[in-house]
Amino acid sequence: MIQKLTTLLAAVAMTASLLEAQELPYWKDTQVTGVNAETRRTEVIYFADRNDALVKGFRESENYLSLNGTWDFKYYEDHHRIPAPGAKVAWDSIRVPGNWEIQGWGTAIYVNHPYDFCPVNPQPPQLPEVFPGALYHRTFTVPERWQGRRIFLNLCGVKSGTYVYVNGREIGYGEDSKSLARYDITDAVKEGENELLLKVLRYSTGSYLECQDFWRISGIERDVYLSSEKTACGFDFSIVSTLDEDLRNGIFRMKMRSDAPADVFYELIDQDGKTVADARFEFSGEMATITDVIPDVRQWSAETPQLYTLLLQVNGEYTRFHVGFRRIEIAKVKDGDREVKALLVNGQPVKFKGVNLHEHNPWTGHYLTRQNILEDLLLMRRAHINAIRTCHYPQPREFYELCDSLGFYVYDEANVESHGMGYAPERTLGNKSEWYPKHIDRILNMYHRTANYPCVTILSLGNEAGDGVNFTEAYKVLKALEKDGQNRPVVYERAEYKAHTDMIVPQYPDADWFRSMGEKYAERPVCPSEYAHAMGNSTGSLDLQWNQIYAHTHLQGGFIWDWVDQGLYDKERGWTYGGDYGENAPSDGNFLCNGIVNPDREPHPAFYEVKHVYQDIHIAPVDTLKGIFSVQNRFYFKDLKPYTIRWRVERDGRRIRRGKLHFDTPAQGIDTFRVRLPRMGRKAEYRIIFETENAFDAYLLKNARLKEKFRTGGKALQVVDGDAEIRMANDRVQLVFDKVGGYVKSWKVKGRDVIEEGFGLRPNFWRAPVDNDYGNKMQQRCAAWKEASERFSCQATALKQEDGSVRLEAVYALPDGCTETCHLTLYPSGVMTVGMDFRGGSIHRDLPRIGLRMRLSDETFSYFGRGPVENYCDRFTGTHKSLYRSTASAQYYPYVRPQETGHHTDTDWLQLKGLRITAEAPFEFNVLRQRVEDLDGGPVKAQTHLSDVPTQPFAEVCLDGAMTGVGGYDSWGAWPESSRTLWTDRSYQYNFTLIPSR
Repeated sequence: MIQKLTTLLAAVAMTASLLEAQELPYWKDTQVTGVNAETRRTEVIYFADRNDALVKGFRESENYLSLNGTWDFKYYEDHHRIPAPGAKVAWDSIRVPGNWEIQGWGTAIYVNHPYDFCPVNPQPPQLPEVFPGALYHRTFTVPERWQGRRIFLNLCGVKSGTYVYVNGREIGYGEDSKSLARYDITDAVKEGENELLLKVLRYSTGSYLECQDFWRISGIERDVYLSSEKTACGFDFSIVSTLDEDLRNGIFRMKMRSDAPADVFYELIDQDGKTVADARFEFSGEMATITDVIPDVRQWSAETPQLYTLLLQVNGEYTRFHVGFRRIEIAKVKDGDREVKALLVNGQPVKFKGVNLHEHNPWTGHYLTRQNILEDLLLMRRAHINAIRTCHYPQPREFYELCDSLGFYVYDEANVESHGMGYAPERTLGNKSEWYPKHIDRILNMYHRTANYPCVTILSLGNEAGDGVNFTEAYKVLKALEKDGQNRPVVYERAEYKAHTDMIVPQYPDADWFRSMGEKYAERPVCPSEYAHAMGNSTGSLDLQWNQIYAHTHLQGGFIWDWVDQGLYDKERGWTYGGDYGENAPSDGNFLCNGIVNPDREPHPAFYEVKHVYQDIHIAPVDTLKGIFSVQNRFYFKDLKPYTIRWRVERDGRRIRRGKLHFDTPAQGIDTFRVRLPRMGRKAEYRIIFETENAFDAYLLKNARLKEKFRTGGKALQVVDGDAEIRMANDRVQLVFDKVGGYVKSWKVKGRDVIEEGFGLRPNFWRAPVDNDYGNKMQQRCAAWKEASERFSCQATALKQEDGSVRLEAVYALPDGCTETCHLTLYPSGVMTVGMDFRGGSIHRDLPRIGLRMRLSDETFSYFGRGPVENYCDRFTGTHKSLYRSTASAQYYPYVRPQETGHHTDTDWLQLKGLRITAEAPFEFNVLRQRVEDLDGGPVKAQTHLSDVPTQPFAEVCLDGAMTGVGGYDSWGAWPESSRTLWTDRSYQYNFTLIPSR
């Protein structure tokens, strides 16, 4: 229907206004997806010279003219006030590409699943009567060498409804904001200066399918350029480049279509410059197919992205395209003693170590340059990410070209999401046949523009758009296109377990779900389209999820939500997010900040957890005392010959031996090896660390570390147990315990305050809630424990001991029927030991942390524990235990919305200026220039920013027996794993020894 409409409108375009040909304006018409906008084709540029086509970039062609830059611009709060083409306009200026809200016009809105134009009870196709629009204007001159050629205007992405005018003539209309729309403007251009005018409306009926979880912003968001071609033949092609059943020879098929006679010559050239296949065809109209077999073909995979160059000569002009030979199929494979269905790439059930990727730049909005894209992909490689889901729309051309050459599996998704309608069959647009034209248009736009790229491995019909007839029919269309072709799976998350998804691609499963699916399910490959919600300080228990994925063949990985925090930069507030712009605008707050990198691409601490879990070389202990280990090659297509594994043995964090290892372990193989360990006779802790190619593993060899000795002697302490205070002192040390407040109020050694007087040393059960805590309501559920960290109810007594020390016992009455007994011993030397005995009550409730806190004057410290980045009991594998030095200032990680940060686990000792802290068992700690209260968003999550976080004149030190994990399965209800959570009906004991410097 759409094709017929477009053809009809094209026929009358030169004789009448296209707008008048419709009863409804295009932006209101659910049956209009585009007018004269060619979208379902491969994006190519032609060169006049063969060698230029082989070596030059897309933009270097003489047939490419960029229109990026500064344009005339006029913004209108009410699109009805936009004047007709030709009217006088008092122009402003704007950068193109770039969203207009980011440049000072209109309001940037963020909501997750509601429609920003109608958050409650939307009634499609109704749109607000008043909403913004804008005019974009510029002039251009067609190069003289283009005379007699066809000239095209290429809009790579404009949001939303876009009317195109050239020299006052209406050319066409488009509304798929994430697909290339190509307009033939040959008959509208003239010699000399030409005028280009775009009328862009913030909303159209197409907006009902663009309800994605990202900034709702407007305008020209991708490149604009002119291109020219020699003839109007309308040539296009589709490629199949697969392998035969023996996975040895390449099968190359190219289908070509043309609207007019076409003389086509093709060459397939390998990386050495050798032509391995060529042929010439002359044809017109009907699809022509060529087939070649390439013996012993070089194969493409994300691990081995070996590419061929397809050089096409079409009517005397040249263009090139990547060709990668890979076989994609779903087949039965062994998983232990049973058969399961798995997605095979070149015969192997690869693991998709994936991430979701939105287009986001904190300074330009949705516009990314090629350099931005390249930097993202290279940073992903550092984290061993090998797969990307293009959430929730196809990406620009450069993205696919770079994924081809760098090696990424792409889960390619159509620009379809109608989350704001919900999923009820009677409401969802996915089940309304009158919306099928808009669904299938976007799905086919994605398919025909991107299907030729070797990296495209999985095809997705869209995201969170309900389910129904529109998706069952679209599935059939894509399966027919892939039949006898590349044979890629077609998937859709909302199909769940129904027939119109070739893989099970759910969202946000926990580790137990992976285990259950691994053990009980076998019918289709399993690969969550979204999992491990990385909002703020998150991504806990990723290791438990991947323990199951690695254990089962048909569990094929998943795609972390998501790559980058979508914060926008504000020079006064720092990173901003939803709700920071406009008045009374709908907002879902910082829910768009779910990345493993910050908006400026600074890696989150969780980045390093992903990096470790995803790494492809894994070393495991076999017999550590004998120095026997195994190396596992998790690659599927290459051995370990190119890699050098460096190892070192550390004694109490200091290197005492090192060496290098080389292996030729085959893909998916395991080899056992021995390391010549040093003598480990000294009483110390010995660890071995293996490092290679951006990966590591570390293990304890022997722990013979003696309990740290400290001096206790000196003049016997005197103790005064009064009504309000307990005082203990000698000529060296003085300590005051506030019986009313329930904390050590003052502790001086040689007249110097060891800790900040007044705040002192006190119990602590609270942390600044992370985003996941707010999601599961921890700040409300555990509010009593916040109060218990501020006001203490305790009974305290002190007794002098025979060795001259004083032993103080304080019993704290705590929420949920719990008690904690503090056994504090002060020695004449000034050393203090603190033992805490937490006794659980009858109520089963989670507990944020169990520990102490105090404040010191200096921020420099060192420690022997896990580092260097922050780590938690459920996110620690990306760190290893060693000796580290840092500062309190450096420990603060600038999450977009401030929250708990800077924690460290598995610590043996912490050395601060003037104070050393040890424990009988490993402990946890924070050292920050912020108080817990400075990072706490309150009982209802506050709209806080980096600018709201003060830097204190002291370092706050939290000493913890343990802290509950940060969680991360999702951020709207999931709790941390039970085994990584503290509970109020259990008992815990921990102790610290605090040793003042002499």
